[in-house]
Amino acid sequence: MFSDSKKHGFTITPPTVLVLLFMVLLLMLATTVIPTIRTYHLMGGQLVCQSNLKSISTAMSHYLFDYEKYPTSKDWCDLLIDKTNIHPEKFHCGFAKRKSFTFAMNKNLLGLNKKDVPDDTVMFFEIEDGKNVTGGPELLYTGRHKDKGCNVVFAYGNVEWISKNNFDKLKWTVKPKPGPSKNIDN
Repeated sequence: MFSDSKKHGFTITPPTVLVLLFMVLLLMLATTVIPTIRTYHLMGGQLVCQSNLKSISTAMSHYLFDYEKYPTSKDWCDLLIDKTNIHPEKFHCGFAKRKSFTFAMNKNLLGLNKKDVPDDTVMFFEIEDGKNVTGGPELLYTGRHKDKGCNVVFAYGNVEWISKNNFDKLKWTVKPKPGPSKNIDN
């Protein structure tokens, strides 16, 4: 009358418990490691951006050593590439989605003698896109850095991260130094 058939169901065996425990530990590890990896990725892009700007700054220092004046033309990227052998890839931020030129030169420095430019004057800065771009604060681009700020190179060659809140403190123009007075009465 009664059959001896076994009931079929889910039974947790010791190997199953180990697999479940392993999966839980793996998920916990992933939730702590993934944000850290993302942070390092963001830091890596920031470092590439700053490193490339430093390379451009160094190339400009070599150019200024040879010519004593900032480029007079608006093809400053081409001049630096030609005269200092800097690689064109250095003109691009590590966060740029495509390998385009993403740095501009302060237009107020064109043709100036390096001795006339104060150290705290902006020399290069991040822009959205464009080769041989010259301009001023209206071109500052923060889109690659979560709209929090961007990297700027000053005339003394230092690269600094500038927060968006401090953009108004950047120095863009150069006041001419007073020359020797001329006596007209001779």
